Amino acid sequence: MKIALLQLPVPSHQTDYPSENIPLGPAYLAGYARTLPQSVAVELPPGDVLNEAGDAGLLDWLEGLRPHVVGFGCYVWNVERSIHLARRIKERHPETVVVFGGPEVNRDNDFLLGHPFFDYGVVGEGEQTFAELMQALSAPGADMTAIGGLLLRHEGRWIATAPRPLLASLDAIPSPYLEGTLGPSAAGTVILETVRGCPYRCAYCYYHKSYPRPRPFALERIRRELFWAAEQGVEEVYFLDPCFARRPNLEALIRAMEEARALFPLRFQAELNAEDCTDDRIGRLARAGLQQVEVGLQSINPRALAAVGRRFDRDRFVHSVRRMRREGMSVMVDIMVGLPHDTVEDVKRAVDFVAEKDLFDELSLYPLSVLPGTNLRRKARELGIRYLPEPPYYVLSTPHMSSDDIRHAFEYADRATGIDFFPVEVPQAALRPEAPSDPRRRAFPGTEHPGNTLTVHLETADDLSGPGGHALAEALERNPHTLLTLVVDENHLDWEKIHAWAARLLSGRSHVMDREYFSTLDPLRSVQLLVRFAAPGGSHVLLRIPLRPHPIEAEGESSGEFPDTSRQAWVGFPPDFPEEEEDAFLERIWQRCPPHIRRLRIGELN
Repeated sequence: MKIALLQLPVPSHQTDYPSENIPLGPAYLAGYARTLPQSVAVELPPGDVLNEAGDAGLLDWLEGLRPHVVGFGCYVWNVERSIHLARRIKERHPETVVVFGGPEVNRDNDFLLGHPFFDYGVVGEGEQTFAELMQALSAPGADMTAIGGLLLRHEGRWIATAPRPLLASLDAIPSPYLEGTLGPSAAGTVILETVRGCPYRCAYCYYHKSYPRPRPFALERIRRELFWAAEQGVEEVYFLDPCFARRPNLEALIRAMEEARALFPLRFQAELNAEDCTDDRIGRLARAGLQQVEVGLQSINPRALAAVGRRFDRDRFVHSVRRMRREGMSVMVDIMVGLPHDTVEDVKRAVDFVAEKDLFDELSLYPLSVLPGTNLRRKARELGIRYLPEPPYYVLSTPHMSSDDIRHAFEYADRATGIDFFPVEVPQAALRPEAPSDPRRRAFPGTEHPGNTLTVHLETADDLSGPGGHALAEALERNPHTLLTLVVDENHLDWEKIHAWAARLLSGRSHVMDREYFSTLDPLRSVQLLVRFAAPGGSHVLLRIPLRPHPIEAEGESSGEFPDTSRQAWVGFPPDFPEEEEDAFLERIWQRCPPHIRRLRIGELN
């Protein structure tokens, strides 16, 4: 039996996020499946195919492989693309078995279960379930309902089999790094799971429901993986453990980290709760190379924290975070917007708390996602929480926060901290000088086989109405999850023509990046327009003009005032642009702006 397993990357107009995609879950399944007595050949796509190819390119890779089974690791950022590929697979080869796994696979995920393009869903810990499913598929007439931890169709509806018991030992799963299945990412990073399970029960998180108690991998295995990373010259190791400071036998792991760093100066990154850390433990972790930590604060409102099962010790939190920073750790603090019982004033107080006490190097502010399988989703109606029915399931409103309030919370945080929570994604290809496209060409460069991102340089807006524009639209129809950046010179900006072409494209596109309704600055979109202005010294200034506002309208009484994001544009100056010349240059940009633009926001190009 031939099996292909894929975990699609986080979409981004830049290459950073996709290049760091490491399909650890599929690699675990592959290693475990290869231990079966049956003959199975498990393939993972090469890194460049997985993380750079467009939809058609991935389908071509599968066509060349012709697997009997295709499995997808489904997360909030890739489930829609996985569904699209599953649909195309079934259209080409209806006999191919398609299996979905990952945290999106849950009985309460009506969005996923409304699509008939996959045959089985693996719920929770997947190695044993997937292995038994492969064995059953090799035995005609096998009773699939006897396999625990499975979703399958029966008489036209989805049914769930009995829950899957957890593996007695995680060391039954071969290490994909030591076995040679995985290497470092293209960015020189590695993700490492040293423990499964979480002692906490946060209502917005599904992880603890799959893994209710911490179970560590054998220390010797982890030590070998760390030594392997050092030998590979890995730049950074990211520990996936949910509460790193509370993992069993942490002191022994710290010693292994120190031993690996004696071979190569690895940097480590982890997520932890500040209240779990003593001064001594923080010092030990810092000396062992833990340089970046992500600390979940979420809220400082006791009622909101109680509603989601979180605890918070203000004095302990402040002391531990300050100690981490004194030890040289870079601290990212997370605050969640839209928790039950939180008001916009509560979010403001949380922002003020971390800003006034200087508790972060980075501040991550993000809206609540009401994820499948979580206790919060189960209680959403009772709590009066409205949320998007499709990924990323963002909260729309609660009894205590309207959509306007959620947007105002982000606006306030931006002003209070000076942090750009919505940085514009500029692909490197937009910064490079390109030969102008010939409108008589049948296709723009790159559209014959587009990757997951595509930058198209227009000579004029008329290019879009010619053969090249038609070919581009057809290429994006074949690759609906490719992110598109249109680049046009300032002298050839025809807003009406470009906007009309983009509106036709976006009207038939459903993409996770087009659902960011809460940005008061520059929302991410799957299709964007950049206008290039020649600057002194051969560089360029870029103007990003929004192509389409989100259809969600602000509702209820607003706690603040903020501009319509469809009426403001972003200007990116090169780092070395003379500051004294900015005002004159902005006047030049204003003259080129479409009449509906009322505000310019200034940024810097990297």
